[in-house]
Amino acid sequence: MITAITGTGVTGLIAPGSFNGNDNLLFPSTVPQVNSNGFSFVDVNGPDKFDVNIFSGGSGYFAYLQDEDHFTETVPVTFELASTVPEPSTLLLLSTGILGLTGVVRRRLSFC
Repeated sequence: MITAITGTGVTGLIAPGSFNGNDNLLFPSTVPQVNSNGFSFVDVNGPDKFDVNIFSGGSGYFAYLQDEDHFTETVPVTFELASTVPEPSTLLLLSTGILGLTGVVRRRLSFC
């Protein structure tokens, strides 16, 4: 589940099921993939506000746009996803630090 989004003009995610059938799901693999329901967010460009749905159309990714006047358009897009999932080495470093801290606390408690 995509829980946050940033970008130029992006003001926030649209709740799942609220725009163009979006589910805000990401299916990670060697290449991050969005399904045909896609993810949706609000974008502002000057005085114009757009609801945007990025989805997979089989032959690539597309953006379905709708402005405040209900004008709609679908255009092909490319995008980059950044993940905040910790790498295995980060988790290993964190766990060894916690084990070391546990040892220090146990040692100090045994001297009391």
